[in-house]
Amino acid sequence: MFEFQTVRDVISFAISLEHVSQKFYLQLAEQVPEPAVHQFLLEMTREEAMHEEQLRSLVETDPDDLSGMIDASEIHSYVQAMEVPDELDYKKAVRIAYDKEKASQMLYTILSSLVGPEYIKQLLVALAKQEQQHKEFFAKEYDRICLGEN
Repeated sequence: MFEFQTVRDVISFAISLEHVSQKFYLQLAEQVPEPAVHQFLLEMTREEAMHEEQLRSLVETDPDDLSGMIDASEIHSYVQAMEVPDELDYKKAVRIAYDKEKASQMLYTILSSLVGPEYIKQLLVALAKQEQQHKEFFAKEYDRICLGEN
């Protein structure tokens, strides 16, 4: 279980989230039959790697920029977004991807309101917007799958 006391702790957790997401999207790309969705998932993997690098650069900044205290109860619900069952069909994987992106979007939104320095706030807001776009893609993909079943 993650222990969150500072913004730095949460950013370190977000780095882990982004790393796990990269692996998840690579596995999901192997399952999808549609070439366009396959390519999108590979692009998602690259974007998650970029997010990880951007967050790592924050951790390397002035320690005072990330030293603010947080209310850990707001963050613990996002830990669930890291959990991925071993066995998944494509439909369940898309639903989990949606949940992961939603959790990341909310996490970055909350973090952006907790940090002081404007450059960190802007990065977190930008990440939240990207996660929103990813979430919208997975919502549409999930709807497409469900409609195809009927």
